Parts: sequence; structure tokens; C-alpha cells
Amino acid sequence: PPLEEEQQCRECMEAAERHGADRQALQGALGSMRGRNARVVFKVLCHAGPAGMKVTDIVRTAISRHYVDWPAGADRSASVHGTIRSYGNVMVHVGGHMYALTLFPGVREVPKEAGRKGARGGAGGAAAAGAEV
Repeated sequence: PPLEEEQQCRECMEAAERHGADRQALQGALGSMRGRNARVVFKVLCHAGPAGMKVTDIVRTAISRHYVDWPAGADRSASVHGTIRSYGNVMVHVGGHMYALTLFPGVREVPKEAGRKGARGGAGGAAAAGAEV
């Protein structure tokens, strides 16, 4: 329902402002979010603050805050990762498998470690050399 969405957006903006984000920048970013998943991830990351959150926690928080009606055991990590990639100017990797909004002071993208999947998973070649896709 639109009223519920409006309330959620107001709460997430207030939370983000408490973490130091600028209201106008928040409104602009939220306005640029196309699609439900993008808005859901954005709202969760507003509450997470500059420390960010892991994808599995983004999914859990979206469910617990009733932003989505996914089943509790649902694995939506692939769609959350896709959303983060699509909005890389606003949502970035900040290290330790955590993602945060660039709208918070001090948040900068931290490149993921190259070759981790290859080294851990035993795959050689391109993955081990850091040419991960």
C-alpha cells in the first residue's frame, strides 16, 4: 500500500540522516530507484548506516521490517547482488562482504579481493588470476 511505503521511506530517510546522510541526496537517490527490489535494498541500507550490511542480512532485514513478503527461508541474495550492481553509484562494497550507501560520510567503495573464489574453491585459471565475472 502507498501509505505504508511512504511511512517506510520516511523512517529510512530519518535513520539515514541520523547516520549523517543529506536529505536532498537521499530523496534524489530514492527517486532514481527503479523497481521494487532497488527500493527495498535502499531502505534497508539507510537503516544499516555507513557500516553497511551483508547481503544475507539485507534479505533478513527486508523480511523482518515487512518491506517484502518473501518467505522467511527465501534466498534472494542473487537479486540483491544484482540490484547492488545496477546501482553501483549509490550502493557499494565496503569490505568484509558488506555493502553501504555512498550517501553516508566516509563511505567509499572497497574493491573485492581478487582470486578469493578461485583460491578457496580450487578453481584455477581466470578466477584464481582475479578475472572474476
